[in-house]
Amino acid sequence: MSHSLIAYVVKLSDIHDQDLWNHILPVTDDFGLTLEETLLSGIEYVKIFTDYFGGFGEQMAQIKKDGIVFKEYDTDYAIDEALKEFGVIANPEMDEFDTLKLRHYRSIYDLYEKIYGKKMYEDDFNEDEAQLAEEITDYGEYEEERKFTIEEFKNYILSQDSMGDILYFLSEENIIKANQSKEEED
Repeated sequence: MSHSLIAYVVKLSDIHDQDLWNHILPVTDDFGLTLEETLLSGIEYVKIFTDYFGGFGEQMAQIKKDGIVFKEYDTDYAIDEALKEFGVIANPEMDEFDTLKLRHYRSIYDLYEKIYGKKMYEDDFNEDEAQLAEEITDYGEYEEERKFTIEEFKNYILSQDSMGDILYFLSEENIIKANQSKEEED
């Protein structure tokens, strides 16, 4: 299962625009989440990005103000590092990510539903919400994902020299090659 999230962490003490409060989900006494970067003019915030599929994936974070990146993080702990520098103090036996309860929002859709109290694609979208949905889900055109049978995976695994090679060389192209070789032998 794939999980993608792009969100913005703000300090609640920096929110002075009443309209912005309608787009903020307070997650602690000091911090909140939003999907509305365009409303954060003049406010320092952390942009977080996660993209995971089956436990593997990536994360990135940026500390920004007025859309200008002050610091960028691109490590295995990017979000925790950015949140710590932003002032989030982790609860005992938790990291900064879990302290802000971010594990409850695995996708843009989860967070949208929590902030606005409805699913992202309900019929009663207003134009601003429709534009937001389009912006935050526009990952471009993707080709149809190729699906493989258990036999095809087995052939790929058997074509590799070690467990390390199985994971290191795992790709659609290599699974296809392994099965082409098997077909030629038969």
